[in-house]
Amino acid sequence: ITSLINSLRNCKPNLKITFSDSIDDIKKSEIIIFPGVGSFDYAMSNIKKLEIDKKIKEIVKKKEKKILGICLGMQILFESSEEGKIKGLSIFKGNVKSINHKIRYKTNFGWHQITSNSNKFLNNKYFYFAHSYYIDSKIDFDSAYSIVDKFKLTSYIKKNNVYGVQFHPEKSSSTGLEFFNNFLSGKL
Repeated sequence: ITSLINSLRNCKPNLKITFSDSIDDIKKSEIIIFPGVGSFDYAMSNIKKLEIDKKIKEIVKKKEKKILGICLGMQILFESSEEGKIKGLSIFKGNVKSINHKIRYKTNFGWHQITSNSNKFLNNKYFYFAHSYYIDSKIDFDSAYSIVDKFKLTSYIKKNNVYGVQFHPEKSSSTGLEFFNNFLSGKL
């Protein structure tokens, strides 16, 4: 969380950042970011307990403000996860599966190049990844991918006002800051 806040402040020093799970704060926010730390069930149980899921679905439907999901934050935008039993937000169709049988290691750590046919900023840039699960979905909207051990991994999605990244821009050095600058200024 600290790296995320520092990266955002580096891009926009006067940006007001509120770290909160309050519906009132969500209503007041211009941008909502789901950070990429934790487990699927833990995140979704808290989101449902606080009824944030209902507000997020309303925001998505009305296209009121931008939403960014980072790593786990992207995964909860989908229907379910092998990591747990609780349903996701179901903003997008698809499931989250263990990367265990797709690559050499149980976790994908490291820098990987992104390929995108539709987003010139993301194409051929390197970002830092740290995850054990991936999105299994037929994505028919703006997206980008990386190749890990010959496995094509969805790394970026965007549909209307909802963005998701499997990588960690807050850990991706100058490329991550460039990502946040473009996101905050509406260039993605």
